[in-house]
Amino acid sequence: MSDILNAAKSIENYIINFRRELHKDAEISGQEVKTQEKIMKNWTS
Repeated sequence: MSDILNAAKSIENYIINFRRELHKDAEISGQEVKTQEKIMKNWTS
């Protein structure tokens, strides 16, 4: 269990900052073009 907790803690700030970045440019539900682009760019790099 501590391995999982340590892994989560190691990316905590990254996830928080990424979420904040996504919420800076709110988009209408079902029309999240910029949000999708940011996620795809982030997870494929």
